Amino acid sequence: MPSTRMLLRQQPSLTLEFLPEVDAGRIAETIVAFANTEGGTLVIGIDAAGQPGSRLVDEDLEGALQMASRMCKPPVPAKWDRDEVSGLDIIQLHVPKSSDAHMLTDGR
Repeated sequence: MPSTRMLLRQQPSLTLEFLPEVDAGRIAETIVAFANTEGGTLVIGIDAAGQPGSRLVDEDLEGALQMASRMCKPPVPAKWDRDEVSGLDIIQLHVPKSSDAHMLTDGR
């Protein structure tokens, strides 16, 4: 797993996105896009400039990740790692390229 500090040296791209706030809908959209292209990493809890979002609360994060998973059809296989930047908890969600075509439950 690359460190979040290393990822912050890069710009958001087709394989890297930053999401400062926990948002199940945005997480689902991003992981579907990654799975349908080359795969990628979604960094949750900090923006691309290194500015923190709201503090990550485990229960909120777990609930959002579960909701995001339910919004994907078929489910997107992703694994996550926890990192820390300047005392802030950061989540890296790693999504591999998929051989399946994924979409959101609303058809997007």
